[in-house]
Amino acid sequence: MNRRVPAVAVTAVVASLLVWQTSGEPAPASPVVFSTGDRAWIPQTPAGGVLESVWYCPGVPAGGREDALEVGGAIAIANPSSEATRAQITFISDTAPSEQQVIDLAANGRALIDVDSEIEATFAGAVVEILGGGGAVEQRAFHPDGNSSTPCTTDLSSTWYLADGYTVGEALHEVILMNPADDQVVVDVEFLTDDGVRRPSAYTGYPVPARSTRIIDVGAEGAGARGETRVGVIVTAARGALLVGRAASADDDARGGTTVSSVAAVTAEQWWFAAGDKGSDATERYSIMNPGETDTEVTVVFFPREIVRGPVVVPVTVPARRVATIDTGTVSGLPEGAHGAVVSTTDGSKIVVDRALTRIADGQRVTSVVPGVPNRPDGDLPTSWLLAGGPSTPTPAGLSILNVDNEPVTVTITVLGATGEVPLPKLEAIEIPGTGLATPDLVDEAALARPLRITATGRVLVERSIPSGTSSHTSWAIAGADQP
Repeated sequence: MNRRVPAVAVTAVVASLLVWQTSGEPAPASPVVFSTGDRAWIPQTPAGGVLESVWYCPGVPAGGREDALEVGGAIAIANPSSEATRAQITFISDTAPSEQQVIDLAANGRALIDVDSEIEATFAGAVVEILGGGGAVEQRAFHPDGNSSTPCTTDLSSTWYLADGYTVGEALHEVILMNPADDQVVVDVEFLTDDGVRRPSAYTGYPVPARSTRIIDVGAEGAGARGETRVGVIVTAARGALLVGRAASADDDARGGTTVSSVAAVTAEQWWFAAGDKGSDATERYSIMNPGETDTEVTVVFFPREIVRGPVVVPVTVPARRVATIDTGTVSGLPEGAHGAVVSTTDGSKIVVDRALTRIADGQRVTSVVPGVPNRPDGDLPTSWLLAGGPSTPTPAGLSILNVDNEPVTVTITVLGATGEVPLPKLEAIEIPGTGLATPDLVDEAALARPLRITATGRVLVERSIPSGTSSHTSWAIAGADQP
């Protein structure tokens, strides 16, 4: 069986290519052309050979709030190719007309675009078009309460799912709706609470104008779900497609900091995670959303980094149209420390799973919320992953690499630079046993703020950590293209 991820075919906009080849000025805003072929199931680098790849970033803070001091965002673009190329970035916001910028990307190079210096908005999304295809694009959010990073994606969807919601006290949970197309999109929003499903009239038939972003406050008084320890969100477009992200902040005994991250576009029978943690300095919650009309039985299997008695299995019942949660601090038999996990239904029904991981350092809490990696019907999972840039400072346990198969794998981490692709010292051959987890340090100066590639001899999952105040934020790397 071919265990590599099939490449995503991306349609080229030939007219804009001709303009880019003859002029350094941005072309007039052209209609967005959606990907053809199978819809991407996670953010993934398109294969080489296409004329243009298109990446969509849901939105980062852009100085549009009254309290926007030291708040901002950036788009990181990597060119993991031996050929120089160019990229066109279109900024899309909730307050201003779209803006465009064209940049040069050196071979094996990287660019970091300061979004709030280009446009002022509550949140500004971006469409990044890379000549020659390929590339890797991430968005970064900066906030005094914590920095966060999330991969951008190569596809849009008409339905999006947020399994983890938290609106207790002063906690803020916002849904970012980004419409990059020339036509308005109209969405319906549902909140799945312990008391039942809510469909606020304010968010039924909710318009998202062409080339704009809109923000929905899940805990808005009178229109949302305030005071909920767990609430799921489903966004459905009646016509067309869009991109959805999340922005969450809290400062209480359970969660802390601010995070901006991606959300899930599919339901699946199985969801994988690589960067779990249990201990006195970490709390972790898995939120399991059942969007179906019947109850479902789920098993959560944990893979500790230090395997003592093998995997730890926990059964969970998830009622129809509800969200169930599991706190790893209450899981008997799961040792403290790092672990991977997989959440699966026992009857083939489809669910959505998010993980909220809160790390505590020097009294500061930083919460990261990410969806898992869903299984594919063909069983394919990546053998290579990319980071648009390594951490800005030396980061112990900078990566979490989970081997999802029973056979051992060897992993090589390389840095992309002016001289090409070079293995990082001490990270040229990391041996990971079957269903094992490795957490290599990214402390070598060569790894800092440079594009990185993680390549394995088998199927692996890769999450990354970035410094955030005194703690760290966790997000997924970007799946690599199919390897010949």
